[in-house]
Amino acid sequence: MNEVRYRVELNSEELKQLESLIKEKLSRTTLPSESLRNALKSLEAAKPMVATAKQLEAAKKATEARKIKTRRKIEAAVNQLRLENRPITMYAVAKVGRVSPNTVRKYRDFIEAAETERRRSQPVESPNRLL
Repeated sequence: MNEVRYRVELNSEELKQLESLIKEKLSRTTLPSESLRNALKSLEAAKPMVATAKQLEAAKKATEARKIKTRRKIEAAVNQLRLENRPITMYAVAKVGRVSPNTVRKYRDFIEAAETERRRSQPVESPNRLL
């Protein structure tokens, strides 16, 4: 079984509070678990992450560029599905746009609006009337 790891951002005060909670739990437990001891060791070994203003700005720009690229992929996928008159579902957009379904969910409103528009623009078939 794969081990799952989490990364959590804490400020100095939150780190101190978490350490004290674990130490308190360890002191009250007669046989503390290995995972609890390991958690305390990890917290004690934690190093602060410091980023310069320049690094933060570069990260913001990179994130914005990724968002724009993803939005364009999703728009292109929706347009392709429209041209092919295929249903515009989140799964279809993810597959055609080659993006993950989780990413597509962030654009749910846009996709639902596109599907509503597609349905509205389809010609309504009138039944043949016999005279």
